[in-house]
Amino acid sequence: MEKQPKIYMHRDFQSQNIMVHDGRIRFVDFQGSRIGPLGYDIMSLVNDCYIHFDRKRRHHLTDYYCSRLKEMDAAYSAIDLEDCLITAGLQRNMQALGAYGFLGLNQGKKQYLDFIPRGLELLKEGIRNLQKSKSPLRLPCLSEMVERL
Repeated sequence: MEKQPKIYMHRDFQSQNIMVHDGRIRFVDFQGSRIGPLGYDIMSLVNDCYIHFDRKRRHHLTDYYCSRLKEMDAAYSAIDLEDCLITAGLQRNMQALGAYGFLGLNQGKKQYLDFIPRGLELLKEGIRNLQKSKSPLRLPCLSEMVERL
């Protein structure tokens, strides 16, 4: 993952932070933005536990994202975008699950605990995608731990 391209990212690019105002799309809650993994924002959106995108919609969004990246910079055609998306998705899923647990258990905001099952489902899917991919990264300890959950 360290060798993957880095971009300026929103870092919390999920449905609750995308608003429509006066017919225009607005992004909010970007104070945590920084330089980070290429696929982190798109995977934050397609793996958003607040809204359920079916697989077809998720693939359509990621395919569109990748096609736009390649249009903007031909160098992105030479990297394995699938690997970037899978690993960024895993990273985002683990971050979100940690946030749900912290908010639900430590901050008393129990409603966040409701999002943990979907988060685990998406994390398991990401691990399966990683195992089917060309990536040399395998994460056997994480895979085993998540399967036990």
